[in-house]
Amino acid sequence: MKKVRYRHIRSLADLRAERQRISDEIEDLEDRLQDDYHSISEMFSISYVAGRIAQQTSVLYNIVEYAQSGYEFVRRIYDKVRRKPAEEETAAGDNSGGEDCACSADGGSKTAKAAKAKAKSRKKAACEK
Repeated sequence: MKKVRYRHIRSLADLRAERQRISDEIEDLEDRLQDDYHSISEMFSISYVAGRIAQQTSVLYNIVEYAQSGYEFVRRIYDKVRRKPAEEETAAGDNSGGEDCACSADGGSKTAKAAKAKAKSRKKAACEK
């Protein structure tokens, strides 16, 4: 709200204009307060609260989705790194010419276990020949 400019009031017309300006400002402020009051009452309605919860849930869902895809990416890389030494052991076992027919199943990923099982069957077949 602007201050009253008393120095500019020289006549009765200036006084009426200043009064009208102040009255208009007060009406504008009352309208803004009324709008604010209605928006506050809407904030406590069920539909507003439900909408905000849905909006925040969708944001949280996106974060969880990104975290899950990141986890899957890291897990795939980890499985590849883990599978690589198992495949090298299998290749080294096949090149040994059947000297060592014992195979140790010390665990690992499912793919690594399958590769070890194949290597074990190949070694047994080489030992039987």
